[in-house]
Amino acid sequence: MFYMGEGVWEKPKRLENSAGINRTFFSCTQSTDRVQLSKFSRQLLREDIPAKKYISEFTDWEKAFRGILDLPYGENKKLIVIDEFPYMCKGNKSIPSILQNLWDMEFKDSNVMIVLCGSAMGFIEKELLAEKNPLYGRATGIYRMKEMGFYDALRFFPNYSDADKVLAYAVLGGIPHYLNQFNPELSVRENIKRNILTKGSILYSEADFLLHKRLPEKSDRAWNCAA
Repeated sequence: MFYMGEGVWEKPKRLENSAGINRTFFSCTQSTDRVQLSKFSRQLLREDIPAKKYISEFTDWEKAFRGILDLPYGENKKLIVIDEFPYMCKGNKSIPSILQNLWDMEFKDSNVMIVLCGSAMGFIEKELLAEKNPLYGRATGIYRMKEMGFYDALRFFPNYSDADKVLAYAVLGGIPHYLNQFNPELSVRENIKRNILTKGSILYSEADFLLHKRLPEKSDRAWNCAA
């Protein structure tokens, strides 16, 4: 399981786009359970599995997840990457239990690897990794991705002066999503004007967004912090 804060990396897009790796990639959305299952079904049925000859959509999540066993990857791992897994769980609270049962009864003794990813750190730590939850003890690896360090972040701005590199890092930190918003051909000052202080830019409302996401039940406090 991989989990990280918002924007900490380009998430599993690298796995999604990796050449030479047999895998299925599915990115969950904030949608109803029915819509989520339909999208997951379409993604899995793109692969050459027996079910695609008979159905256009799985009728339930247990059947959909069991379809992973039929992925046509030969002797290689039957690898599936599920991005923003918490969205799937919020739409259907039984998902962890379904996966627990399938893992214990079938997947753990099969050549299956399921990579679960998400950016809702609080949900993952409390609802998925905590001892009382169905998937507790089933993970073979848990990785909390952190922000990039100073020297790695500097690679986004190879032509900046040392002083401007420090300034850019002070403003953006080591979050790739934020670093990508700055144009390395523009000065730090111009980037701040265009990409932080301009209404409609991605970073303009980021502070409010993060405060309200982390403290949804304390919106007044969030506004006070922002002020």
